[in-house]
This record gives sequence, structure tokens and C-alpha cells, in this order.
Amino acid sequence: MKGLESLWKPMLWVSLIGAASKGMAALGGILLAYRFGADQSTDAYLLAKSVPIGIYLIFDSVVYNTFVPLLRRWKKPDALFRTLLLIFFFGATLVAATVYFGAAQLVALLARGADNATQAEAIQLQKITAWAIVYAVPALCLKAWNAAQSRYVAAALDGFVLSGVLLLALLLAPAELGIAPVAVALPAAFVVLLLIQSGLAGKVLRLTPRAPITALPGRYLGKLMAPLLLLNAAQQAQVLLVIVLASFHGSGAVSQVNYSYAIAQIPVGILDLILFSTLFPFAAQLAAEQRLADVLRTFHSATRAVLLLTLPAALWVVFMRSALVDALLTRGHFDAADAQTTTALLLGHGLAIPAWVLEALGCRMLFALGQHRRYLGVATLRLVTFSILAPLCLAWLGLPGISLAFAGSCVVGAAAAIWTVRRALPRTAIPWRSGLLRSGAIIATVTALTGASTVLVRWGLGDYNAMYQIAGSAILVAIIVFVGARILIARDRL
Repeated sequence: MKGLESLWKPMLWVSLIGAASKGMAALGGILLAYRFGADQSTDAYLLAKSVPIGIYLIFDSVVYNTFVPLLRRWKKPDALFRTLLLIFFFGATLVAATVYFGAAQLVALLARGADNATQAEAIQLQKITAWAIVYAVPALCLKAWNAAQSRYVAAALDGFVLSGVLLLALLLAPAELGIAPVAVALPAAFVVLLLIQSGLAGKVLRLTPRAPITALPGRYLGKLMAPLLLLNAAQQAQVLLVIVLASFHGSGAVSQVNYSYAIAQIPVGILDLILFSTLFPFAAQLAAEQRLADVLRTFHSATRAVLLLTLPAALWVVFMRSALVDALLTRGHFDAADAQTTTALLLGHGLAIPAWVLEALGCRMLFALGQHRRYLGVATLRLVTFSILAPLCLAWLGLPGISLAFAGSCVVGAAAAIWTVRRALPRTAIPWRSGLLRSGAIIATVTALTGASTVLVRWGLGDYNAMYQIAGSAILVAIIVFVGARILIARDRL
């Protein structure tokens, strides 16, 4: 499709930025583990970080997925955007103040199983991280403006800036100050992001003239924002539930779950960034023009691409999980016991990767179609599934069971998201079924070759350092996936 071809260049830049940001985030996790291990300080930091980051992610989805379609359709978006920017800024300030003054209550709720020393440290760090919200929300609004102006790369800078500032804090902060400088780096990172997005947005920040309040499309915004707030609250509730459950498994458990999740999230984050920054605005434009057949074609092509990339990635992470933890984390204060538990947790998080990304794809397509209420049902179903599976898996398998429960909930969420997208689109007659079996055969072959090659590399390089095993298997898997993608493009017009 001609329109989709125009996105390959921005997708390339976005993927490079995403890879760089995930690389820096991984390096930051390595340094965090090296300097602090998995103990009271890291648990306290992650507890203090969870609420501001959760609120940031909620606002990120609400602002981006509401503003981009609205600003693309509105005849005079400048004045409208300036009014919305002020409203969200004052709202963010109120939320930040609430988190600051309610720090003790929030920590007591999330760290119910943690000891008093961990909770006391988390409260102090929570009062630092709370102010990140003030700067994060205007930055998100400006990111949505830049995306609506087809500045796709601008919409991909969040992770790059946040990871970079946090990495600098870990590298430069004196050891005697403990983990406090890392907490300070969170609001500082959002200040930097706000300045960058402001510079890219240019003249839109001249706050006069603004649209009057009566000119705001209240019914349209309410129809989109209310379900978005609810569904993102449901998504973050699952993250917070993980923290609550992990806090009952001793000091360091919250950190171990976080390290495992962070490793598996690297490929997920890169792919989701591409979907978020390029495919979603493109699909929103198609939906605004009522080109629903093109939306359906885009969805089918993206689904095949996601499966081709994530199934091999999941197998590679699962088979290489001990080498990954050994190479990335096992040094400094991160001891062998921490590594063993993190490796066990990585099994579930690795298996979750394909469904994790497929659900994100379905989410973006439903947002582009304005079907936010439908995805609310998907997110609620996933949360209910996790709430049922997590206590059972924890009782049966201990702490590693929490990641397997996460994988099971992701499978349910992905299946529900794909089914919901198909229901939301008309039964357009397009010739996609004829290539379905051929695509499936190619994807299955690539996945099988990935698993076999990874096992062979691990066996062949078993006497070498874990980094050699990771590098050798990663190169081989990349070659296999690249060849498979070329075949799929040639035969099935991916």
C-alpha cells in the first residue's frame, strides 16, 4: 500500500531511537544492580517510582491517543491545543501535590509486606519523585502536538531522554549519597524532555490566542478520555498488584521482578514505540478518511510482522535467560541468589513477549478507530485474569509464578484485542486469507530455526563467557529473521 510505504523511513529512525533508549535503559538497570543489588534501597526506589511513572503512563495514553486524532481533524488546532495544554498543566500540578502530601499513605498501600525501614525510605523518595508529574504532562501534550504534525521522531524521544538522564545519574552520583540522586533524576529527566518538546513545537507555545472553554469539543473528549482513564488505570493496577504481591516475598523481591520485567521489555518496548509513534497516527489518518479497508490491510500486515519478530525473540530470551542475567546483572551487589530468582522470573516474562506486543498492536488499532470503550473491556479482562492466576501461581511456584501469571494474562489480552479489532472493522473483501497459511508456515519455520540455532550456540559455546553466547546466538537469530522477512515480503507483500 502506497501510504504505508511512506512510513518506512520514520519507522527506521524511530526504531533506532527506540533501540538506543532501550540500550541505555538496560545499561541503567545493569548499573542499578551493580551499585545497589536487590535490597531495601532498590525496593524503596522502585516503590517510590511506581506511582509517578504509573500516572505518567496513564496521562501518556490519554493525551496522545486523544489529541492526535482530534488535532488531525480540527480545522484550527493551534488555539484548541493551547487551551488543552493549560488545562492539563494545572491538572498535573494538582495530582503531583496529592502524591507528595499522600506519600505515606501510598507507600503503606503498595508495600504492605515490606519492613518498616523499606517503607520509611520509600516515603522520602516518593516526595522527590512526585514532582516529575508536573513536568511530564506538558511534555506529553507537546509530544502529541508534534506527532499530529507528522514529526514522528519527536514522539519517540521520551524513552531516550528518560533513560539518558537516569543513566547519567547512576554514572555520576557519588556513592555516599545512596540512591537519592537516582530519584532526583526522574523529575530532572522530564524537565529536559519538556524543553526538547517545547523547542520542537515552536510557535505553538505562544499562549495567545486560545480557544474559549465553550469551543472545546467536550462530548468528543469525554467519549474518548473517560474510557482511556479507566482502561489505563486497569493496566497500571496490574503493575501495582505485582508490587504488592512481591513485597510479601522478602527484601529484594520487588527488585528481582523489576529486573526480569526490564530485560523482557526491551524488545517489547522497541516494537511498541514503532506502533505508538508511526503506525498509530497513520491508522488514525486512514480512519479519519474512512478508508477502513486500508486500516484492515494495515492491521493484517502489522500482525504478521509482529509475529515474525516476537516469536523468535521470545524463544531467544527463554533459552538465553540464564546467560542474559549472568552477563547483564550478576556483578557488584547483585549476588548468585538474586540471579537465580531473576532467571526463574524471566521464563514467564520471556514467554509473554508475543502476546504482549500483539495486545499493544490491537490497542493502537482500536484507538485509531476511536473504539476506546472496546479496549477497556480487553484491559479489564486481562486484569481479572491476572488477579485470578497470580495468587494460584504464587502459591504453587513461589515468586517466579508471578511472571507466568503475567504471561497467561497477556495471552488472554492479545486474543481479546485481536478479536475486538476484527469486530470493529467491516467485513471488507480483501485477499488476505489466501496468504495466511503461507505466512504462518514462514513464521513457524523462522521460529523453529531460531530455537534450534539458539540451543546449538549455547551448547557449542558452553565453555565460553555468557557474553559470547549472547552475541553469537543474537547474530544468528537476526540473520534468520531477516531472511524470513525478505521471503515473507516477496511472497506475501508484508
